[in-house]
Amino acid sequence: MDTITFTSKPNVLGNILVRVLSFAILVFLARFAYFLTVRTNSCPSSDLNFFSSVHQNHAVPTTTTAAALDGGDAATSGAHLRNYYSSVFQDLIAEGYLSPDSKALCIGTLAGNDVAALIEIGVSYSVGISENPSPPLVLYGRPVKQPFENNTFDFEFSGISGLDRSTEPAKFASEASRTLKPAGFFVVHTAAKDAYSLESLLSLFDSCTLIRSREIDGIREIVLQKVNREQHLSGISVNKCSVPGYKHELFRNAEPLITEEPLKPWITFKRNLRNIRYLPDMVDISFRNGYVYVDVGARNYGSSIGGWFENQYPKQNKAFDVYAIEADKAFHEEYI
Repeated sequence: MDTITFTSKPNVLGNILVRVLSFAILVFLARFAYFLTVRTNSCPSSDLNFFSSVHQNHAVPTTTTAAALDGGDAATSGAHLRNYYSSVFQDLIAEGYLSPDSKALCIGTLAGNDVAALIEIGVSYSVGISENPSPPLVLYGRPVKQPFENNTFDFEFSGISGLDRSTEPAKFASEASRTLKPAGFFVVHTAAKDAYSLESLLSLFDSCTLIRSREIDGIREIVLQKVNREQHLSGISVNKCSVPGYKHELFRNAEPLITEEPLKPWITFKRNLRNIRYLPDMVDISFRNGYVYVDVGARNYGSSIGGWFENQYPKQNKAFDVYAIEADKAFHEEYI
């Protein structure tokens, strides 16, 4: 019996349709990829980073960003910072510390954004001083030697780049007090937040009294008012035996006092060394009048001054005056 074999004819039409459909899909994918590439290269970064841009447009600058923006040249950074300062100054107007009639000074401004913000909200008599001037808003002037007469301004402002960064805070404060009118207000923004640094800052302004202190998005804002010296001193307690609470707190946070000399000090030395807490480890020392280290029984320079203090003591980038006291004349030549 013969076997019949059925051979199907190729489905030409079906193959053509499959090929056409495949080609159409490839063309679509190629055009989509090209669109994304062109869109990425031509669109503003804000379109591609929507959530990031929303956050940046509405967030108030923190301590770090405020300082960075104040030194920036970008127009967007300047506008952002002016908006921030505008909000700060409008709050001060609402609280009565600033008015459109005030003569205002911004001390140590970097790019003049704080001055521009004052003018924009109506405080037309506003000017800044900086060692890198940008007329007409920012004139040349050193914060420690202002080019103005006594009692010139009703309102003075020091941003995060001002008193905080000054290497001569006492002179900075003295000049601010000199050019500020009686009953005028001095507002300072600082990154320091501990009670010790606040008391140190207040001690620089012996002709001012503290009105208030508050935190704004990681920055402490302090408002001082100038009073006559006699009025200021009359409000200070003369009880010399009192110790402020913040100093009690420092003592509590320090390492335990070693009341007896260890019998085997070489065993406990490393443990005791790890427990030591220096003052600059616990507080901000930026607003002190000066920094002094005295080494009693100094011996040779490399024993403690050069070997320990210069390399290990947390100086917070401050310049210390160092004094060595040593009775043995054999070591005196090292300090001459």
